[in-house]
Amino acid sequence: MGLARKSTTKGQVMKARLVAIGCQEPIEGMLTESPIASHQALCLTLGFASQSGWGLCSLDTTSAYLQAPSGDGRVLLLRLPAVNPPPGCVSCQVVHAHSAIYGTRDAGRSFYKHFAKVAAEHGVKELKLERAMFVFRNPAGEPILVASIHVDDASWHSKRQVHTEGSLRRLLPSCERFCT
Repeated sequence: MGLARKSTTKGQVMKARLVAIGCQEPIEGMLTESPIASHQALCLTLGFASQSGWGLCSLDTTSAYLQAPSGDGRVLLLRLPAVNPPPGCVSCQVVHAHSAIYGTRDAGRSFYKHFAKVAAEHGVKELKLERAMFVFRNPAGEPILVASIHVDDASWHSKRQVHTEGSLRRLLPSCERFCT
């Protein structure tokens, strides 16, 4: 269990996180790569944001890895800490994780695949030439939303009316967002 201090709009808060020791996992046969926004993707999304009438959002997904199923259908068993186990659990109990866990080698990949799947379900398409960059188009084919993701953070730019439609909340129901 990891404990960190985090600054929020409400001040300093303590944040507990279940952390696996991924360096002890065997890597043979495990897929761990996940696309992240390139420098060019970030420049393109900022270019869209600079257009008149476009808004800018920065997203940090809350408990990102817990939203994604565990990687590629593998069974992930965790032994809980001997000291101060989570409430309702016993010391050194072995549990089955149904989601990706922070610290495992494939957690980032699991979240990326989950994000891309949910985005596609909402009509947001990933660019083939620039992985981790997503575009949503109106019926006329014009881009009205552009996003680039870097692990669990996103830069999201859209025409202002898209913000009011709640598309961000439907796509990522558990995120902190900062919009202008």
